[in-house]
Amino acid sequence: MKREKMEYRLKKELDAARYAHTLGVEQTAREMARQFGEDEEKAALAGLLHDTGVKTTIVEHHSEKARWLSEALPAANIIHGDGTDQQLLLSEGLRTTDAFIALTDRDEENLMTGLYATQYANCKVIVKSTRVNYTEMLKNMGMDGIISPLQVACNIILRTVRALANGYGTAVERMYRIMSDKAEALEFIARAGAPTSAFRCAA
Repeated sequence: MKREKMEYRLKKELDAARYAHTLGVEQTAREMARQFGEDEEKAALAGLLHDTGVKTTIVEHHSEKARWLSEALPAANIIHGDGTDQQLLLSEGLRTTDAFIALTDRDEENLMTGLYATQYANCKVIVKSTRVNYTEMLKNMGMDGIISPLQVACNIILRTVRALANGYGTAVERMYRIMSDKAEALEFIARAGAPTSAFRCAA
């Protein structure tokens, strides 16, 4: 599930105060992960899910990271172990889970555990991959979703740029999706008083 869809679902299921709280927890988890050099996407995802009635289990190989996660996300079930251990995954309820997400630092481990989940669980399988050009191939292998750190970073930059632009009075007029939705072109109008209006465009 993409973050935008997850936000939409949370907004529908939670009241305004709880929704704002959940987004705050996501941001706090991301900032703490950045501060301690941990995986920001893993922490942010757990932060989003922590208060939605979804039972979250995280398997972490490093003991210090597992201890940090247990303190940062008290509502989640944190296990110090090997996330590629098939017996461990089965003992923690892989066959009855609704979603399996592999977010290790190695694409190969994410792929192998994802393939294992497709064989033993009737659930959504999402894997992290740093190689954008492998997206279609991974989906053809049974993966339901791909988390791309590059795409996540691009989305964060786009949201920030759009927010700043709207705040300075240079709202987005049109957005074009090009290259089979792989890129976006935004059309702005630089109005009087906007920071960009003081610069001359090169001929």
